[in-house]
Amino acid sequence: MVKKEDIRKRILDIRQTLSLYEVARNSKIVIDRLLATKEYHFYDCIYTYVGFGGEVSTQLLIETALNEGKKVACPKIAYGEMNFYYINHMEDLEPGHFGVMEPSTGSIAESYEALVVIPGVAFDLKRNRVGFGKGYYDKYLEKHKSYATIALAFDFQITESVVSEPFDIKPQFLITETRIF
Repeated sequence: MVKKEDIRKRILDIRQTLSLYEVARNSKIVIDRLLATKEYHFYDCIYTYVGFGGEVSTQLLIETALNEGKKVACPKIAYGEMNFYYINHMEDLEPGHFGVMEPSTGSIAESYEALVVIPGVAFDLKRNRVGFGKGYYDKYLEKHKSYATIALAFDFQITESVVSEPFDIKPQFLITETRIF
């Protein structure tokens, strides 16, 4: 089986070759598919990453959810831990840890029920996930087991299989441009 580090390198190399147009076009397709799910419509609180470096862009998701009156929270890393903070506008975000856009202000998100939109570098057909190797989402979701989870990815990020560790938490759903797992 291929190591996570090798999968991570291969997919990140591909992501670096994507044009801004390709990322925007394919992100819109993925986000439109997410917005059509019953899970998106069920939850009033959406916790989502902010797309970075060739990831599926979540700007359309954030703006749509805010316009629909949903509560939106984005992750912020402080002291080695990730938490989500509510935002009211895209302007509430600023470059933070690793240069990723994070909430600059706001209160910590503490909803009992929420839909968490998860990024990833690569996924397999069983929804196992390769992230950046820090375990931020696994640790967060371990503490918030009542939350629903959906991961977003481009088709090229789907690989045959990924080594899964006991502490890895896989999303309940995975959405790409052409498939929902």
